[in-house]
Amino acid sequence: MDPRARQQLRAAPPAGVRPGQAGSRRGRFPPRGNGPRADPGGLITITVLRSWSFNPAVVVGLAGSGVLYARGLVRLGDGPPSAPFPRGRAVCFYSGLSVTYLALQSPIHTYSHRLFSVHMVQHLLLMMVAAPLLVLGTPIVLGLRACSPSIRKRFLLPVVRNRVAAFLSNPVVTWSAFTVVLWASHFTNLYEDSLSSEAIHGLEHVLYLLAAVLFWRPVIALEPGPSRISP
Repeated sequence: MDPRARQQLRAAPPAGVRPGQAGSRRGRFPPRGNGPRADPGGLITITVLRSWSFNPAVVVGLAGSGVLYARGLVRLGDGPPSAPFPRGRAVCFYSGLSVTYLALQSPIHTYSHRLFSVHMVQHLLLMMVAAPLLVLGTPIVLGLRACSPSIRKRFLLPVVRNRVAAFLSNPVVTWSAFTVVLWASHFTNLYEDSLSSEAIHGLEHVLYLLAAVLFWRPVIALEPGPSRISP
């Protein structure tokens, strides 16, 4: 074969490959364009922002709690202004509801099934951020002050002062419950089951929040209860 023809044959791209694509076959980067691969970070951001969840039980529960708390604030506002309810406590309570919503409905919840790091972030938000904020909001104190004397005496005080409440307010019990919930949800089959069952995952979140609220109540000690941690 003629040397010139052989050189042209080596320089020609393989069959089915356009001349502009031959460079990428030899290890060169293809020219940048405006397609999806030009900005993978932007696509990832859009995908994450679109991954919000909607669980009616979570939304109704959080909204109902917020409405009841707001009604208590309104009733106190209509009363004598001698002892107003601290505004900071209301800010803490609604911040706790917001963090709970963020942990259970945002992309954090969506990716908690796929990434263990996100899974742990979700649990920490519920137990270490949302729960103490809710306790700082002192909803029981608000309820006792906002309701009528008859309702307070007939319904609320018996619940706050009974033996079950005393048992659940004991620091040893609350710390033990907090530890058991953490251990059982990560070192038993409950962890694997929660990844495959949304119902079990939801139950796990309820246990986290309840155990954390019980844990933080005697620590913060702003609400009435039989057991408090002495300084």
